[in-house]
Amino acid sequence: SAILAATGPAALGQLGYAVKPEFRDRESITNLRRYLYDWQRRMKARYMAISLPPTFDENSPVWVPLTNSVLPVAEHLGIPVALMMGVERQWNPNLGQAGDGVGVAKIAPLRQLAEMFPDARIWATVLSPQNEYEFAITCRKFGNITPFGGWWWRNSRALLPEIVRMRLSLLGCSWIGNN
Repeated sequence: SAILAATGPAALGQLGYAVKPEFRDRESITNLRRYLYDWQRRMKARYMAISLPPTFDENSPVWVPLTNSVLPVAEHLGIPVALMMGVERQWNPNLGQAGDGVGVAKIAPLRQLAEMFPDARIWATVLSPQNEYEFAITCRKFGNITPFGGWWWRNSRALLPEIVRMRLSLLGCSWIGNN
């Protein structure tokens, strides 16, 4: 997914995977899936991952490729898709990639994906502490979602004890912690 995001439809076309920007037509879906299979074999990837903005939902540009190609391919390969929800890109463009910030993510789209792909392994994490309770309850209700880590800004000594207590209380040991 990161390679997909970094390249885009034009670069995919140059690599021999003709896709249209909407990723809706059969040829685009087939070629995007072929691209993902090829790169999974090439990299021996054990998972696919994508960072998502707080506004991510079924109307987001990434929804169609995620639901038509990424999740079906990952499901077929038996590898998880890691969704990192809540990043706002370029708060401070002067800092380049270090200029990203945090936003409160919508959790409902995660529930939608879990329902649409009951056999997919979805790893997920949220960037904003304001999301943690609804996120943990969602993970408890959907066995195909596994919460992981304390991503980026969340990986702080001030926040981690509360997150760990909440996850242990609501989820037991059914989540992936930090190293």
